[in-house]
Amino acid sequence: MKRKTRPYVMTARAATAEATRARIRASAVELYGRGAIEDFTLDEVARRAETTVQTVLRAFGSKDELIYAVLEELAAGGQFVKPAQAGDVGAAVAVFFDIYESIGDFVMARLNEERRWPALKPYSVHIHIKDAILATGQVVAAGLGDGSIEPILLDLKKSGYRGFLSLEPHLAAEGQFSGFSGPSLFKVAADALKTMCRKNGIPLAGI
Repeated sequence: MKRKTRPYVMTARAATAEATRARIRASAVELYGRGAIEDFTLDEVARRAETTVQTVLRAFGSKDELIYAVLEELAAGGQFVKPAQAGDVGAAVAVFFDIYESIGDFVMARLNEERRWPALKPYSVHIHIKDAILATGQVVAAGLGDGSIEPILLDLKKSGYRGFLSLEPHLAAEGQFSGFSGPSLFKVAADALKTMCRKNGIPLAGI
């Protein structure tokens, strides 16, 4: 007579598998945010998650699928957002400042990654423009920093990209460029991006 599988055993296994998957995903997000894309290896993810490469592949299928899961997690704010109680305006503002600080560090770590662009390109659906000087962390208008924006835009043009560019320059009057932008400095940032696009024959809708 064939034995029936006990439901609670299957439930426990499923819970264990999901916990392992969550641990792998969290380890992958941390690794992706802290290092270069070429340092993102399944061996290192497995080590951080205290499991094996085989388990990582069983959970996500491939390295590409794992990276896609990481990007989804980052896009959803999973690494940066901390919940604030409804109605607590001060806490909500603090959350946004935490997001800015965390993403700011992440952006700085990803500056000057032209050589890494081919690996990131398949996962890019739109381009958010932000530039800075890596040595000082000073935020500057597009093309004045170390962000390799121009060659990346040229590659997108060559590839037939028809998406959009978003702009969040965070320029301010104190110092040359830093902090939050007012209307006049946002125009400085927008004009710098438009000039770069015109110089390289990159068409902008409505311009």
